[in-house]
Amino acid sequence: MREIDLQLQCPDISDTFRVRQIAAMFDLDPAAHTRHHVLASVPDLSDPWQIGAIVGPSGSGKTALAKAAFGRALLAARIWPANKAVIDCMGIYPIRRIVDALTAVGLGSPPAWLKPHRLLSTGQQFRCELAAAMLEGKSLVAIDEFTSTLDRNVARTVSLALSRSIRRGQFGSRLVAVTCHEDILPWLRPDWVLDLSPRAGRDQTMKHTIRKGAYPNGIHLSTVHKYWLPSN
Repeated sequence: MREIDLQLQCPDISDTFRVRQIAAMFDLDPAAHTRHHVLASVPDLSDPWQIGAIVGPSGSGKTALAKAAFGRALLAARIWPANKAVIDCMGIYPIRRIVDALTAVGLGSPPAWLKPHRLLSTGQQFRCELAAAMLEGKSLVAIDEFTSTLDRNVARTVSLALSRSIRRGQFGSRLVAVTCHEDILPWLRPDWVLDLSPRAGRDQTMKHTIRKGAYPNGIHLSTVHKYWLPSN
């Protein structure tokens, strides 16, 4: 485990009349409400896990925490050629391996493989990004906004397919999903979940939650054992 302690703060804002108005209307201290403290213990790569998840609402510090913990592994946006089929944009790998990768992330549609990335649906584009990342053979891939742009039925398909592929050893990469959508957890079945939601902070006056072995063999969320991290 690695402990990460982040003090997040907005740049100094101008002390304007409107800022003072809002502060007075809602009894706010602008200085206090532009700061955010994130304290968490994150599993190390030396620990035995394959899939992890960082969940919480917008503004909870998920992305900042993921950058601090797994910055080099965060999936960056790729540039896809405008007039080349996606099957030709997957690197110099054997065609069978590329097809297996696309199928493993839930994009088992040969007609889609023959289209340029720009003409695919948002869900198909996301799956192409996943397949390309897995083909690179990195030891760890961290994905911010995991399935956030997808229809939830598509999100379910992608999460199930990706979880199965990683568990079966089709890809050597570990995965960390960073998302505000907790519905993916039963489908993705992560080995650990770090919860940055406010309700986790209120519970037992502790700040954040980490759940180890969160979904072994499809165990339901209600049976998860919680490991609490101390607040400030």
